[in-house]
Amino acid sequence: MIVPGRRGGDGQGTGELDTAGKRRSMRRHATPVARRHVAAGGRLRVAQGGSACDRDSDGLPAGASRSAGDGVTRRAALRGIGGGLAAAGLGAGLARRAAAQAPRPAAGAAAPLAVQQVSLAQARAAIDAALGDAEARGLKMVVAVVDPGAHLVALARMDGAWLASLDVAIKKARTSALLQAPTAALAPLVQPGGPIYGAEITNEGLITFGGGLPLVGADGAVIGAIGASGSTAEDDVAVAEAGAAALGAAPGTPVP
Repeated sequence: MIVPGRRGGDGQGTGELDTAGKRRSMRRHATPVARRHVAAGGRLRVAQGGSACDRDSDGLPAGASRSAGDGVTRRAALRGIGGGLAAAGLGAGLARRAAAQAPRPAAGAAAPLAVQQVSLAQARAAIDAALGDAEARGLKMVVAVVDPGAHLVALARMDGAWLASLDVAIKKARTSALLQAPTAALAPLVQPGGPIYGAEITNEGLITFGGGLPLVGADGAVIGAIGASGSTAEDDVAVAEAGAAALGAAPGTPVP
């Protein structure tokens, strides 16, 4: 269908085809190969007004939008569907590849080592018991609990306790955890000629007098250590034993 047009600059009339007419005109004048390309959904470059432009199989310019409802263009909707399918396929492929490449334990391989450690709740329970014992004795103490790697888990300082006892209590607990032994048992071992002479100057400083005890789990494994400081070595040991007893160790029980 021809729509009445306007006069061109050269004095000749120009007509504008409607959309259906444009498709028929383009397909009529296109080569067989081009017609097959358009029929398959491709684009055809046609000359219009002295310049070339891309048109799709519906005869619309390449950048023209076609409504697909709610303001979404048909071209954008199709592009979004295709992108979603591609992404889903890529994600599934990556998941299969990761599963295939995941290391599998060799037949007869040893099981990984399970490490137990004192929990925060256990550390608080041990400290509360130790502070209760210190208060009953009329002492002002600092009590620290560390995990098996000698990392601090919990720390408490009673009002009026020596500030110096903060460092001492932590180091007693660290020493007991690192060597898995009561600090009181280490004193004769670090003397000149002893089997671990000089150990107290390693690991940023260890303490080898009483007040540090390992904390032992239900199966006998060391799960941390407790350190107490603020009075004599004997008092420190008694307060530390009270804390360890809160986790099931009998006071005075030797710990390897």
